[in-house]
Amino acid sequence: MKSFALGIIRIAAIIVLVTITLSVLGFGGTYIWEKWGEAEKTARNAPLGEVKIWPPKTAEALDGVTLSLSTKWLDGQLLYKFEVAGYPPKIAAARDKGGSDAVLGVRFIDLALVQRLP
Repeated sequence: MKSFALGIIRIAAIIVLVTITLSVLGFGGTYIWEKWGEAEKTARNAPLGEVKIWPPKTAEALDGVTLSLSTKWLDGQLLYKFEVAGYPPKIAAARDKGGSDAVLGVRFIDLALVQRLP
């Protein structure tokens, strides 16, 4: 009877050790998998993390005002800097007259998103 109890204790100890080992390996594997995924994403997004300076455009509709744009991807967000060199004379003249709500508005449109819309 003593050897039977000792055998059961050994089997229980082995089951506990195997359970602990598998748990540690499971958590460790999950941690390594997540870190690998983060490293891959970082490497894939690295070129986007550099500032991209787009060629300046001249807006003829705004009497030749020059528009400049630079962009950068950082932590899942698109950062941008938009510059207008000069102030459109037509808008300035309308504002100088008084009583005018003339403004220069800028709208960014994501063409990839627009093309997916129904």
